[in-house]
Amino acid sequence: MPILARAYGNAADVILVWESDRIAGCLGFAIQRHEQSGGEPVYLPTYMPFAPDPAAKPAAPAARSEPSDVWPVQRYIWADRDARGLAGVQYRVLPVIGTPGSSTADLAGSSPWTDPVTCQTGTTAGFEMWFTRGVVATPAVSRAIQGIIEQDSAAGLPARTPHDVL
Repeated sequence: MPILARAYGNAADVILVWESDRIAGCLGFAIQRHEQSGGEPVYLPTYMPFAPDPAAKPAAPAARSEPSDVWPVQRYIWADRDARGLAGVQYRVLPVIGTPGSSTADLAGSSPWTDPVTCQTGTTAGFEMWFTRGVVATPAVSRAIQGIIEQDSAAGLPARTPHDVL
């Protein structure tokens, strides 16, 4: 099966999903975005490099990004957080073949370009997608609430439930 990709826009982001059969030598996927206004397609950035050499001394990596043809996406879903304000963007997904540090995006194995999407509600017939980033904060909020409950308990205050703290 070739790579099949779909893009869905909402008010803030575009979510891209795809599927494919196993591809020999595939490290992950590069994602290209093409704007309706013209210009050359660009590779979307990623922030997830390959794992470092386990024999090397661990160091805190600097926060940086690389294009997805250098640090390929290693899953079948990606969000384009920079698509807001762009009209009629299209995407294609390309397998990245080789080894970490020595790989290439396989243009011949790419998906077709997706249908154009725009970041706004009501753009995909039959769907109303509303993405929320609230789930991302859930663990941090849970820890903060638990900390408040523990402080109250240590101070001898009456016990409160997490709901009460919120």
